[in-house]
Amino acid sequence: MFKVMTDDATSVDTRPWRKRHPVISRTLLYGLGLGLAALLFVLFTERKADDEATRIEALQKELDGLSLVLATDPTGDVVLAKLDEKFSGDDLPVITQGRSLRWRAMAWRRKANTASTDAEKQRAVQEVEKALEACAALQLEPAERFALQLEWAEARLERRDVTRARQVLPDSGDLIHLGSAMLPSVLLLSLLEVQAKRLEGQAADAAVLAVKTVQAIEPPLGQQIAYVGGRDWTAAQVGIELASFATQVGDPALAGPAWKRLRAAAAYDFEVQVAAARGLLRAGDRANARSAWRSAKALNADLAAAEARRDAGLAALDAEDGDR
Repeated sequence: MFKVMTDDATSVDTRPWRKRHPVISRTLLYGLGLGLAALLFVLFTERKADDEATRIEALQKELDGLSLVLATDPTGDVVLAKLDEKFSGDDLPVITQGRSLRWRAMAWRRKANTASTDAEKQRAVQEVEKALEACAALQLEPAERFALQLEWAEARLERRDVTRARQVLPDSGDLIHLGSAMLPSVLLLSLLEVQAKRLEGQAADAAVLAVKTVQAIEPPLGQQIAYVGGRDWTAAQVGIELASFATQVGDPALAGPAWKRLRAAAAYDFEVQVAAARGLLRAGDRANARSAWRSAKALNADLAAAEARRDAGLAALDAEDGDR
């Protein structure tokens, strides 16, 4: 027989759930609190990382823009002040620290070149070496270290110190680690070598080496970039420097093959075609100069017209084309 239950036995417990199940509620609430705290920490960390990345990116852009500042800074003082203000901390990424030290060396090189006394020049030279030595002590990635060595050698070549310049030139074994910066970096290394030969009194050999280096370029040239000397270099731009060196230092006629090779390797590069037109004119190869000039005009007629207004030789090529 069933037992009839009294009203007391059937009454509902109206206490809040957390009081009826205190252990479970505490566990859930603590877990929820910890989860919320962890989420807030993650969001805060990500926001902080984003802010820091934005700050570093802005600093890097400002650092890369110092080339424009240095162009109008005859003593290097403005660049040095900017570096002291924003780039002297050791909390910056290694690449930013390294580039700021390389910029410091470039500013002091400017001061060395404009010094009015031997004492001022000597002090500037010491500061150049000090900055580059500090940069060399960093854990730089291969492309940045290679660029540092190129700049270091160039700084010593400026002082006509060829022996010590060769001591800091990169080793050929370092080339395999350069990645996308390889070709322009290799060409810049060759450019320093031809400059060193010229300072050693071997101008003719230097010009021949420059021509051979350009002729060894395999077309087509890509858009690989090497950041050296405070600017981005493409292989085509270094090729122009090498061919121009051969034209100015050696027999211009012997530089003709270098210009032709460079034209073929960078057929769609406006700067290359204009430079080749000038170089081939100096080499006495008017037919190929005219061909290079036509290519330049086809690539950018407005820029070509501006170049012709500044250069009588190019203007003459323009006139010859008009007469045909």
